[in-house]
Amino acid sequence: MKKIFSLLLIICLTVCSFSLIGCQNNYKEQMETTLTENYKTIISILEEAETSNDVKDYLFHWASEKKIKISYDNHDNVIMSVQATDGYAEAPSTILQCTVDLNQIENTALSMTAATYLLTSSASHGFLRVLFTSAPDGIEAISTNYLTAANFISLDWHTANEMLIGSAGNEHYTMDLDLHWNKPSYTHAYQIAVTGPSDISYTETHHHPNPITIIGDILAQAQSNGILLEIASFNGGTSADTYPGNVSCTVLVNQNDINKLLNRLEDAKDDFEGRYSSDENLYTFSYFATDIPEMVIDYNDAAKLVSFLYTCIDGTYLKDDAGEVIALSNIGKIRTTSGNLAVEICAASKSSDILAEMNSVFDTICGLCGISYTVSAGTPVWENLSEENKKNYSESDTLESGYETAASSLIEALDSELSALTGKKTRKVRVFEKTACSVAATHISSVNVVALGITENGLATQTQVLTNYLANQK
Repeated sequence: MKKIFSLLLIICLTVCSFSLIGCQNNYKEQMETTLTENYKTIISILEEAETSNDVKDYLFHWASEKKIKISYDNHDNVIMSVQATDGYAEAPSTILQCTVDLNQIENTALSMTAATYLLTSSASHGFLRVLFTSAPDGIEAISTNYLTAANFISLDWHTANEMLIGSAGNEHYTMDLDLHWNKPSYTHAYQIAVTGPSDISYTETHHHPNPITIIGDILAQAQSNGILLEIASFNGGTSADTYPGNVSCTVLVNQNDINKLLNRLEDAKDDFEGRYSSDENLYTFSYFATDIPEMVIDYNDAAKLVSFLYTCIDGTYLKDDAGEVIALSNIGKIRTTSGNLAVEICAASKSSDILAEMNSVFDTICGLCGISYTVSAGTPVWENLSEENKKNYSESDTLESGYETAASSLIEALDSELSALTGKKTRKVRVFEKTACSVAATHISSVNVVALGITENGLATQTQVLTNYLANQK
């Protein structure tokens, strides 16, 4: 009898096991089918939409059918919310965010598909709010009343197996020097010009040669080699935030130093073309004789200008041990046409401590060169770092090795869910660009903020990660 009972028990357990696997497979298939159908519907709506107002109308119709609470503001941001399910009244509240961008309909459709599925098909969760923010600046205009929650998860990131966990802050510097002007003493004038693309953001300028510093280095090397120059003008760039795509400088030289200067300029041109010959359609270096100007910058002031450009921070300021750029600076604009020297610089860092360090460096450089400056704060640094974790975190560490001591509970929870589902962990990334997360973190600094990668091939898995995360927050 015992053997028969044991055999029956084994059979029952085996049947239950297969039934459970069958249920899980059915659930997965049903989830994938629902997501696929919803994605097709949403991308069709986005393709036909002419304005964000058309998308808003669709969302209102959809929410009405699903009996979901919905509202909107004057910036075409749409807000939906559902109350906590039974037993989850004390669970942490969560905000999901996706940007409605009609210029990025595939990415927008992915975000909206995941968000709407979680609103209707997540069976267990705390209070849940979804923000459908309008592009490009809806998240900046949204009321902070809608940003009150324990956790903020953006669905705007669209790289597989990645989690966005931080972004750089920046500061803007304007350097000024009252210039004194004299009649020129030298007899030959040359204009040096370096041009490049004009539509590059400061966040990418460390990948490109800076025309301002290229010319500044030529002047410094000429000075160190005993070539006597007078500077008549130095102009280029449009703002601290952008690459200085068209820069020129007019210098004067006496008869004795003409050949030395021309040899130096020819060497500089050869070096430039050797480095950037593959991008000859983007970058050009030229020099040519020009008319003698009426006035030139006083020798002492010109020396201050050359010294400042030679020592100033431009491009990459700091990398971690894995090569990730942590901080950078962009000399984006220089002017002498007003009669005074004005230089505009944007400094950015993924670490608030390093940004403060850069401020001290600029202060020292300006002090040594006799140049005054003003600084204004731009976008704040977004860091998932508690004060306690900051003490154990070194910027020289790689992100993966160093950030384990600084991971927030939200990062850890999402990583845990993904690992349980796929056996993998997300790759952590920080960026220099401003994102919905960095804007949200500015308004709600005490809230956990991340962006989870949502991709077409991984939509079902990534949505399941979020479903499991919400269910396990009880």
